[in-house]
Amino acid sequence: AAMASASLVFKEADSTYSSTLLKHAKQLFTFADKHRGIYSENIPEVATYYNSTGYGDELLWAAAWLYHATGDNSYLQYATGQNGEDYAQFGSPTWFSWDNKLAGTQQPVASAFLAAVYSDYMLTTQTPKIKCDSDSFTPSDLRDF
Repeated sequence: AAMASASLVFKEADSTYSSTLLKHAKQLFTFADKHRGIYSENIPEVATYYNSTGYGDELLWAAAWLYHATGDNSYLQYATGQNGEDYAQFGSPTWFSWDNKLAGTQQPVASAFLAAVYSDYMLTTQTPKIKCDSDSFTPSDLRDF
């Protein structure tokens, strides 16, 4: 998820780096999906520092960001299909934390979060506005989403 979202930040400023981030985000997602399991159970030495309670939220969070970064519907299907049914607890978002990202994978929370992230990107890159068809949006417009 982090690399997919970062690829959006660097997309215009450094397209080569953005592509590299996105390539590795896809590879890591494929690896994580193939080798499912709780990180701290597989490497017990890290439990003191990173005692994760699950992995489904991580997979859905990554799929959501990969969909946003690529527009590839397979990532959307991943997050909203059987994997969503298995892990998302749709309609019952909890909290958003380092260990639980389920709330961030659900609408409208995900849309608002992504709007805030893109607003931050616009402010950081000093992009005064973006256009969508005939409409223009400023960072504060996105914050009010």
